[in-house]
Amino acid sequence: MLPFLIPALHFGSEDPLAPVDRAPWHHHALTEAACRAEGWTAPAATESAWATVGVDLYSYHPVWRMQGGPDRWRTARRSKATLDALHFDDLPDTATIEEVWHRILGGTLIGLDLARANEDVAGARHLVGVSLHAVQDFYSHSSWINAPERRQHTWLSTWDRTRTTETAPVEVPGDLVTGGFAQVDGGNPPHGATRITAAALLRLPAMVLTPMTDALRHRLRLSERHYHSRLPRGVRQGQPVGINLDSRWQAPAGSAQRHETGVTPDALFESAYHLALTESRFWLRLLADRAGQDFWAEVLGAPAERWTEAFQRPDGGLYDFMAAGIYPPTQADSGAWFLRVSPLDHQRPLLIELTIKSGTIGPRTLPGRSFTIGPVDAQSQVRVDGPAHVRAFRRAPTAVSRVLAERAEGPVPVNSLD
Repeated sequence: MLPFLIPALHFGSEDPLAPVDRAPWHHHALTEAACRAEGWTAPAATESAWATVGVDLYSYHPVWRMQGGPDRWRTARRSKATLDALHFDDLPDTATIEEVWHRILGGTLIGLDLARANEDVAGARHLVGVSLHAVQDFYSHSSWINAPERRQHTWLSTWDRTRTTETAPVEVPGDLVTGGFAQVDGGNPPHGATRITAAALLRLPAMVLTPMTDALRHRLRLSERHYHSRLPRGVRQGQPVGINLDSRWQAPAGSAQRHETGVTPDALFESAYHLALTESRFWLRLLADRAGQDFWAEVLGAPAERWTEAFQRPDGGLYDFMAAGIYPPTQADSGAWFLRVSPLDHQRPLLIELTIKSGTIGPRTLPGRSFTIGPVDAQSQVRVDGPAHVRAFRRAPTAVSRVLAERAEGPVPVNSLD
């Protein structure tokens, strides 16, 4: 009943029907804990933590979007397809999972380079938070922790051979999958969804009317004793039941679908949570090395800003670098070149035409915000009615970007790419 009123959960909330600012969001706790452990100030850590949660809020939470008015709703509609690519869902094998890791890592590094060049501290914090959403979801959505020997190792500790560990890392297995929503070749185990019941109608006003319902706060919140076994009041498991470990109350179903018998559901959830936290801290150290000491000091220490502004600003989110390409991936395009076109006049639509080896795409009118197109090759040409800034980027084997035109008005050749 009323399935559209509940967000899909990705390491989400223990009480999805609570007001957003009161719900215990696991993504928020993971990012905040990782940032604080790596030396971030509390306001800076909280700003990035809300950006991590925001991936789900903008994608799946209609009540929260309505609370923000037309700007928030337009942002959610415009960015949903991009944000959908940042959950490690619908991936049928290890090679495809590795491709997405290339996209997330390379795209984050490119976005961080751009933020540093523009001294964009808020953009960098936003990018960090959004990228951590994907990093953390890997452990909740994949079959990584199905093997006991992998529960003490993260993907990056095995995939990144330059990292040293006290114990020899396990090999990256060849049988990994992630939970599925879409139809993908090979068939994924389902991710699993949730639905709400008629009883939830008694709680939904708290989501819409916050903070006017503060007087009812303790009646509307879930008590701690529910977190380990019982579903929140008004929520039920959807069909088919999936493998996700996004909350403690979903862990029993996720554990059963993984056919785990030697570990309790709570312990399996804690394993995924611990690995997500460990990987988040390593991710922050990796980004710090790329960002440079002076800029990173600003990121972790400068005064905080409103986290929603970074999602809604007209130049578009830096997370576009991570999400470019077809999802779920049908080929390894992280090593291909893409273009990011950024209109200099955000008040008018931009007419664009892309010519590639296989033909011409467009002309197409696109909104006055940054967007990505591609893959492209050295024989490609993009024509814009300008003025626009055009940048080429490639995420693997190393993350690199190049400015093709500072202020394009007309054809922009792409013949400088190797």
